[in-house]
Amino acid sequence: MSQSDSGVSGQVIHSESCSFRDILVSVTGKWSVQIILLTIAHNPIRFTELERSIPGISRRMLTVTLRQLERNGLIVRTVHPTV
Repeated sequence: MSQSDSGVSGQVIHSESCSFRDILVSVTGKWSVQIILLTIAHNPIRFTELERSIPGISRRMLTVTLRQLERNGLIVRTVHPTV
């Protein structure tokens, strides 16, 4: 079946594949999978507990990855005031 017969334009196909690609990139990062699995297993989990649970991750990389996952709607971060 040719593209003109399907009734779907190339623009629509491209935009759908881009969103799917964005989802895959956000979930398949080096640290993302570990963070997602840990947050599912220990919901909720504190930042320092998460940092200790993932060997080799820097504090900055954890922060960047958490922000990206939050922006994509995969996790919810709650900031509590400290004493």
